[in-house]
Amino acid sequence: NYEQSLSRLFPELERTMRHTDLEIQQHPSGYIPHRTIVPFYLPRNWDRQIGGPANPALDGMLGTVLKTYREYRQGGGREWLLELWPRVKRLMDYVMKTLDPDSDGVLEGEQPNTYDISIYGPNSFIGSLYLAALRAGEEIAKLAGDDATAKLYRDIYEKGRKNLPAQIWNGEYYIQKVDMEKYTEHQFGTGCHADQMLGQWWADQLDLGYVLPEDQVRTTLRSIVRYNWRENFVGIEQTPRIFASEQDKGLLICTWPKGGKPRVPTLYSDEVWTGIEYEVAGLLLHEGMVDDALKIIRGARGRYDGRERNPWNEIECGDHYARAMSSWALLEIAAGQRYNANDGFLAFAPRITPENFRCFFITTSGWGTFEQKASEAGQTETLLGRYGETKLRALEFTFAGAKTPRQVTATLNGKSAPLESNVSGKTVRLEPATEVALRAQDVLRIEIAGS
Repeated sequence: NYEQSLSRLFPELERTMRHTDLEIQQHPSGYIPHRTIVPFYLPRNWDRQIGGPANPALDGMLGTVLKTYREYRQGGGREWLLELWPRVKRLMDYVMKTLDPDSDGVLEGEQPNTYDISIYGPNSFIGSLYLAALRAGEEIAKLAGDDATAKLYRDIYEKGRKNLPAQIWNGEYYIQKVDMEKYTEHQFGTGCHADQMLGQWWADQLDLGYVLPEDQVRTTLRSIVRYNWRENFVGIEQTPRIFASEQDKGLLICTWPKGGKPRVPTLYSDEVWTGIEYEVAGLLLHEGMVDDALKIIRGARGRYDGRERNPWNEIECGDHYARAMSSWALLEIAAGQRYNANDGFLAFAPRITPENFRCFFITTSGWGTFEQKASEAGQTETLLGRYGETKLRALEFTFAGAKTPRQVTATLNGKSAPLESNVSGKTVRLEPATEVALRAQDVLRIEIAGS
């Protein structure tokens, strides 16, 4: 659920993993075991305890819905999506009937997850993933022409978006509402969990909007930085594993600033994982909290600067652990990049130094560089193709200056490129008369003047 790199760099390979999830792993009732046995002709992990956690991981199942929608946006196409839609629907039916039988948008009961344990009761770690999965499921259902299911998902989502925060928001962050006398181990209760808005991180990347109230998202992020960030780890017992030295900086997975730490809390609460740090940094960047985001990123990379640890091997459960590849999202969030291959849509809105920004970008079939130069008078957007071909039918940019965007002109390799422009507030949307194919060494330049 954290690793994002493969879907961007090798989207066709990533799509085969959805085939494994939904066409090989899925139980007839709809659930998906979280460990894949190979070769595929061997019996699946059905109707038996799996290990780490014992029962099928719920966060993994919800992530499968999100990843299926992601793969569609990354070039899977409508036909590919429609082939998997019945299985995605079966998966969502299983989750809703098993854990949200009253359709109020709040999950309860056993919620096995990637922390190798099960948590119980309303919480935003799994709860926000559920809300994001409902939104992704709604979009998939619309593409499949299943309006009734799209409406069902939307209705449950709208209820959950209100009901979940009402139950678990403590004014600073989201807690877990759980009967600690009944579930005495591996819960976090009143703790401030760094992973508590995983679903919002996904929603940001998939253009699904705020699945949690916008003001609470920002307040929660400030609380995570305030309570979980450490300038050093002197006097702090990292258990069961140590991933940071005393002089290092980093983000603890869970803290209890208001007390109430359980005798046996959720596993790994006192550890530091770069995969979670990059997730939190991405959320911070998305909300414009740049300094805090960069502080966390520098802390993580500082631990892997080559003096004590391999810069190319960020360790969590083991060497070269996949969760660290949540870092890919930082590039796109910093650039404000949004992409949908099916619509030929590409957008940029840099969140770091928008007056002088340059980055690498990649699409389903090509890559290149994007550059933005901005001043009070106007700004220039430049896309340079480096490899392959990127087909564009719509572009969007955000005007960074104080003025209002007024006049828009575009050139492709120095020649005028007819574009229909539409300005809404600070957003400039451009649609070419015919599809633009940006190939290697092509230069598309857009000039936006302000008034």
